[in-house]
Amino acid sequence: MFIKLKPRTFLIGLLITSSIWIIVTFLPLLYFVLLPPPDLEAIVLAMEGHGDTPPLQVTADFGKKLTEAGSLRRTIPVAYSSGIFWAFRVNSLHSSLHSSRVREVTYLARFEKLPKPMVLVVTSREQEGNPNTYEIDEGQSQSLIRSYGLPWLIFGLSLYFIPGSRRLGSRDPVP
Repeated sequence: MFIKLKPRTFLIGLLITSSIWIIVTFLPLLYFVLLPPPDLEAIVLAMEGHGDTPPLQVTADFGKKLTEAGSLRRTIPVAYSSGIFWAFRVNSLHSSLHSSRVREVTYLARFEKLPKPMVLVVTSREQEGNPNTYEIDEGQSQSLIRSYGLPWLIFGLSLYFIPGSRRLGSRDPVP
């Protein structure tokens, strides 16, 4: 059996769902802006030329990226994600549980030698017993548009159609 929903009820449910989706999308970014991780912030400050040297694990990749694009002029944080992952490995002799933490910051960045801004992704991986590893890469702007645009599109469409939904659900002819 299917649940029979009125169009207005469906649109209000869609509005509530998209509102929660927007909050879940932007809360990690707000957390990063208020309390940035010091190691990731040190990497970006070093690329801008304002800070000390970056952590040792990023130095080789760091120099290559800087010579290709020049020094970093300006960054605007646009996304932040953090997660902890567990892996359970079973061997014939023993089993083990390993955890790793991945933090990723995405910036809109402008470099000296590049004509247009680019999406810059700085990733930190922490594994049990191993030193942190860092990656600096170019990100895809389409993924940012999709991850931020879709919840706002659904939110806007549900807001737009809610006032007219009374006419959609009524069986009386409109005069």
